[in-house]
Amino acid sequence: MNLGSLSINDEAVIVSISDIDEIVMRRLNSLGVKIGSAVCLSQKTLFGGPCIFECQGKQVSIRNKDAIKIKVAQV
Repeated sequence: MNLGSLSINDEAVIVSISDIDEIVMRRLNSLGVKIGSAVCLSQKTLFGGPCIFECQGKQVSIRNKDAIKIKVAQV
């Protein structure tokens, strides 16, 4: 399962962030989005637009093409 396929208000734990571009991964790491972090999907836009998720009290917006590369496991 990936972050982009979660429903709104679903909680999950990040399992893998391996396929994302290095620059995006560095930015996510600086915001505390790492393997083992708990995330909750807050908003999703239509037609494959960006999604917003919460991680460690911060809301992060990410492109859908990057969100589907983040593997998660539901809690």
